[in-house]
Amino acid sequence: MNISKLIFALVFTLSLSFNSFATTPNTTGDTNEFTTTFSAKINNQATANIKNNQGTVIVTLTNEQGNILQERTITSKNIKYTISLESLPKGTYFLQVRGNEKSSYQTYYVN
Repeated sequence: MNISKLIFALVFTLSLSFNSFATTPNTTGDTNEFTTTFSAKINNQATANIKNNQGTVIVTLTNEQGNILQERTITSKNIKYTISLESLPKGTYFLQVRGNEKSSYQTYYVN
């Protein structure tokens, strides 16, 4: 076999291996397909309803400056997590729920 055929065969084989690797779907089951819905501010409370959690999600309340005011790790499959906004000064706050591959948040205003 001459050298050009050998190089072609090697590049072709590596190309097939790379394409196979790059397009293989994630079958390890480590994705977390949770859903989150947020409630409107009622009685000075912010609520995140987390459903179908299959791992760990983190719920964080931050202010406009990005300072973390509260943070909690959730492992329950379905939970309604409520945070009181009553003692907070006037301002804008963000309630965020994040997992491995996705994140969602809601903005709350305290007057």
